[in-house]
Amino acid sequence: MRDLIPKEGAVETDNNFKMNYSVVERNEKHINNIKKELRKAETLYLATDPDREGEAISWHLLELLKEMKLMKDKRTYRVAFNEITKQAVTDAVANPREIGMDMVNAQQARRALDYLVGFNLSPLLWRKIRRGLSAGRVQSPALRMIVERELEIDAFDPKEYWSIESDNEFENSAFGSKLNILSGEKVKQFTITNETDAQSAHKQLTQAANGQLIVSKVEKKQRKRNPSPPFTTSTLQQEASRKLGFGAQKTMRTAQKLYEGIDIGAGQVGLITYMRTDSVNLSKDAISDIRTLISKRYGAQNLPEIPPVYKTKAKNAQEAHEAIRPSSAMNEPEIIKQHLGNDEYRLYSLIWKRTISCQMIHATLDTVSIDLACGAKNIFRSSGSTIRDPGFMQVYTEGLDDNKKDDTKENILPPLLEGDKVTLKEIRLEQHFTEPPPRFSEATLVKTLEEYGIGRPSTYASIITTLQDREYVEIENKRFHPTDVGRVVARFLTQHFPQYVDYDFTAQLEDTLDQVSRGEADWLPLMEKFWSTFKALVDDKMETVSRDEAIQSRQLGICEKSGKPISVRMGRYGPFVQIGTREDEDKPKFAGLQPGQKMDKVTLEEALELFKLPRALGLSPEGEEISANVGRFGPYIKYDAKYVSLKVKEGDDPFTVTLERALELVAEKKEFDATREIKLFEGTDVKILRGRYGPYITDGIKNARIPKDIEDPETLTLETCQELIEKAPFPKSKRKKKAAVKKKAVPKKKASPKKKVVKKKATTKKAVTKKKSVPKKKVVAKKTVTKKAATKKKAAVKKTAA
Repeated sequence: MRDLIPKEGAVETDNNFKMNYSVVERNEKHINNIKKELRKAETLYLATDPDREGEAISWHLLELLKEMKLMKDKRTYRVAFNEITKQAVTDAVANPREIGMDMVNAQQARRALDYLVGFNLSPLLWRKIRRGLSAGRVQSPALRMIVERELEIDAFDPKEYWSIESDNEFENSAFGSKLNILSGEKVKQFTITNETDAQSAHKQLTQAANGQLIVSKVEKKQRKRNPSPPFTTSTLQQEASRKLGFGAQKTMRTAQKLYEGIDIGAGQVGLITYMRTDSVNLSKDAISDIRTLISKRYGAQNLPEIPPVYKTKAKNAQEAHEAIRPSSAMNEPEIIKQHLGNDEYRLYSLIWKRTISCQMIHATLDTVSIDLACGAKNIFRSSGSTIRDPGFMQVYTEGLDDNKKDDTKENILPPLLEGDKVTLKEIRLEQHFTEPPPRFSEATLVKTLEEYGIGRPSTYASIITTLQDREYVEIENKRFHPTDVGRVVARFLTQHFPQYVDYDFTAQLEDTLDQVSRGEADWLPLMEKFWSTFKALVDDKMETVSRDEAIQSRQLGICEKSGKPISVRMGRYGPFVQIGTREDEDKPKFAGLQPGQKMDKVTLEEALELFKLPRALGLSPEGEEISANVGRFGPYIKYDAKYVSLKVKEGDDPFTVTLERALELVAEKKEFDATREIKLFEGTDVKILRGRYGPYITDGIKNARIPKDIEDPETLTLETCQELIEKAPFPKSKRKKKAAVKKKAVPKKKASPKKKVVKKKATTKKAVTKKKSVPKKKVVAKKTVTKKAATKKKAAVKKTAA
């Protein structure tokens, strides 16, 4: 409903942390709908989530309605329920309560902390590293995780080890085994670490076996495997990543559609319960529904006598909702498949299967382990398993993360007894090297964040999106790789603000906020303690940390020609190599890193290669000087004062491109420019141009798409073009420029006293609150002024959104 105003002063730290809110523009329509309905009603029921955030939403809405003087003679009740069932809702309405201000204060404290961290750390990053960066209370520890994992990988020293396996046969059945005992000693991972020892062991075993192994021990066991609990937000995102290849954002978007409802033949139906939850609880009604389906479809023998009950393992779980489950177990995926899109069907099937399986009996596995003697002091071992009773596994089994083996995969062994002789076909030597820890996938990152208590169910997807949007990380092969700027930011924060990116800090803070929500602690002392320490640290780092120290520049060596130092460092537009220092009489030389080159890995030789640009290639037939270089937006060819991009995807490289290839690109660019203008409107700046993605309209400031139903752009009139431009949004790169033009235009209208008064009111800080008292004509004028200043406001909002 409301959020802190997107600028400085939203939290008044010297005024008991008073928080200044404004209505969230995109949600204003919901408030208007509530206002409309409230005018026709006598009673308002606030039925938001029964957690801190839900309590705060109820409070914010009520405060808004009071400010609008809509609550006069109205009754207000706060009702709360943890599951959306008829019984739960009717019980809640019959037993209303007051808004819990302790919970509201806990949420406000959490929001204020996020604001204060973001609005104070981000400017520090702008000053010390580069503009446009941001830091957040939750985002920064997540970035640190990714960067520290990358550092582990960089520092990893692989170790060699060897395994010895045998290929065997018994009564025409082939099976394998692995060396378990060598010369009476247990074989461990690093028992054999080189080829010489491996060959020696191979010779010893071959001689001892003499072509056969003897069964010395047969051990059979039964093992139970229990189903996984129903989905929470975190586990749904993890499993959708493992099994469907969905990113966290895609998972949540698809789940939102299933929750909001889909027409499956008899009108729109919400197919799943709320998808932002940290609870694994199921309602009694849901369990009854699920057990009925299991008995009917899979048989009563697959039902446990008592329904399983699950407990969450997540830190600081508020459990305001049920687990994510189908709204009705009877909506089987195959039955409603025709009404769903492919992504919706796949995700719904995952949720349905997981929910049904969690209420079924365990699976029973038969396991067998066989020792095969190779001489007197050596033993090979074979292990296998078979599924005796699949239980829940006939519906669903959970996916696996890295470095985990599936113990349900069948390795069928022949029916061996002690004393049986087994034919030894071959003894194989396998060389291995230890591997570094795997990079985080979306699934493993979300899992780790949850384990540390960092973030909430509603924030996992946004954390990942923010890290990508800020260009702190890249995803390659579904794994997170930190960028150079991500490494620099993580290093800076870890070095100078260790307590605030500590993995336990967020969890400990959530514990304290839980105490506030229960009325066991006051939120103001919490805020004062945090702010006094944090602000002093920020101010100190602003003064004492130099930019060179902040970006952690790396020395590569000395330039043989000039004798000057060569370093790699972070700049405004990315990492670059520098020859010389600022103290030199001559200006330092600079060269940007190439795509794929990393600050921590670029070598001196690679750095020196960068200074071979620009490369003079020769002259065109028209006498133009042709050269190749790399700029802010990538590699390019320059011909006189004009430019054409090199096509990197087609193999073009500024270090190797030939004059002939450059002339081809220049000719293509000239031909494109010659045919670019489709239609000009004389006396105006409006043009119809041919662009990279098709024709479009422009006035030099805004670009507008041409509607698909217009086949010939030349038929468009000036009036139609101007209408399309008016509706088009301002491009990001133009917004600040546009706002600056408006600002300069203000002094030119001093001749009109009336307009001057209106302008003054439009730019006054309290103009919004005085809106109702302004005469009607002035309101219209004021709105006009506000519309003209809209781009400036949007730019300010975007600037402070971090």
